[in-house]
Amino acid sequence: METVLQQFVSQIDVGRCQSYKNLAIYPVFYRNGAKLEYRVLDEALAQESVDITEISEQGSIPELRVHNKGDRHVLMVDGEELLGAKQNRIVNASFLIPPERQLVVPVSCVEQGRWKYESGEKFTTSKLIYTARARRQKCKSTTVSLRLKNGFLADQGEIWDTVTDYLMGSGTLSQTAAFNDFYRRREEEVESYFRRFRPHRDQVGNLVYVNGEFIVFDSFAKPATLGRLFPKLLRSYALDAVDRNEDFNIYVPTSPKRGSSPTNGKPSWFERLFRRQRPSHRIAGHSIRESEKPVAQALGDVDVQTYVSVGDGDDLRFENKFVMGSALVYNEQLVHVNFFPN
Repeated sequence: METVLQQFVSQIDVGRCQSYKNLAIYPVFYRNGAKLEYRVLDEALAQESVDITEISEQGSIPELRVHNKGDRHVLMVDGEELLGAKQNRIVNASFLIPPERQLVVPVSCVEQGRWKYESGEKFTTSKLIYTARARRQKCKSTTVSLRLKNGFLADQGEIWDTVTDYLMGSGTLSQTAAFNDFYRRREEEVESYFRRFRPHRDQVGNLVYVNGEFIVFDSFAKPATLGRLFPKLLRSYALDAVDRNEDFNIYVPTSPKRGSSPTNGKPSWFERLFRRQRPSHRIAGHSIRESEKPVAQALGDVDVQTYVSVGDGDDLRFENKFVMGSALVYNEQLVHVNFFPN
């Protein structure tokens, strides 16, 4: 499985960034896309080919039942928010639900103050994915759980604390302590970012900075997947940006000139890429040379552990001094990979 990750990072290119205020996104391109056919969750729900419900009348906070009634796999993305039933949840990792199957999927609660039906028994999806900052915390706790052979459990108390921090920090009044209320409180600010970014036709992923600091890398096997999920992902990144807004534009370092001398103890260009950057009055807009492969370097020497996923495929967990993250792999195809600063 490690070779799948190595093959992926050896065949990606990072393009010219788009930026607005304190958010910068580098587009990621992949030269060998997957052949796997699947629907993202929003597609499947719109076609009424998937149902998501509590596992029983009593329910269970860390579990939901997913029934894929369709003829294709359904991709549920790490951090995707599900609204309704007894309380709102987020998906604990990326899962590929097989056709015509029912599965119990690991989730976490992001609405601590509600445990009752209000708008029917089935879940819908929200307009966003959990923030990168919060996904990073969740990734750490689910990885620990997997190592302890406890499955894809997240630290529920930590998630509730994070949601509370978001609500209190933004002055959001929420009767049920719902993460989605934080988004609705900041929706106007988030949408101002949303209008400034557009995915490229062949783009499969995003390398993202807030306040000049690397926060997340998200990438999928196909441009179509990124295109469908881009609005949700962008709102997630923008929420991090408005929550951590600082009054400066972003500086992202350009790649070094060919033949440049060693750094003589100073941080390399690559190390600076994954560290907090200094304030600057110029907007980030530099391209990264293909030959530098910053993402390939980030994942060039990682410790990789493989676990059987819920649904089809395997879940890879990886870490080094720069990054930590996870990847969903099916039939030697990398369906979704995300990683965060370590």
